[in-house]
Amino acid sequence: MSKILVADDSIAVRKVAERLLIEAGFEVVLAANGDEALACLAKDGVDVIVCDVIMPDKSGYEVCAFVRNQPRLAAIPVLLISGIVNDEVTQQAQACQADGVLKKPFQGTSLKDKVSELLARKQARATAPSSGRSRRPTSPGRTRVGTRPRRSHAGTGAQPSRPRRATGRPRARTAPPAGSSVAARPEVPWRSSSR
Repeated sequence: MSKILVADDSIAVRKVAERLLIEAGFEVVLAANGDEALACLAKDGVDVIVCDVIMPDKSGYEVCAFVRNQPRLAAIPVLLISGIVNDEVTQQAQACQADGVLKKPFQGTSLKDKVSELLARKQARATAPSSGRSRRPTSPGRTRVGTRPRRSHAGTGAQPSRPRRATGRPRARTAPPAGSSVAARPEVPWRSSSR
């Protein structure tokens, strides 16, 4: 039986989600805020996280970002729920790498259907042959799990390429071609030509 963590600061939303998911055959763990959700993740293994966007202490975005930054938890699908789903909410959900956003109140079987879809995707990823690369895109500043580190030149005698440094010497000047309309540069009095 798959275990679903539902984190929402509204007891009514938690109870409705719990009832819908239990009727669908899932085991449900409830959390009243972001900190409780993180505590549940530390002690319980869950298969999907359903998390409200706006909660006291830690938002759903912060919970999702935490999950994505933990190698042990990063593969768990995160479904964010919100009373308002607009471009801003969608963009923030994409920025924290959530697997979707669902509008509250839940319409019909939308919660059950979305959780079932996320579980199916998770199972498909788990059974697909591994190419040694992470299937989840990385955000700027994050490294992708499973990629090879850059080659080190230590111990090989080879030096890494470095940009050339300016020597501080003036460039040699050449006279303009004969018959050109470019005037020769006048000599600067404080600079001697005897260098």
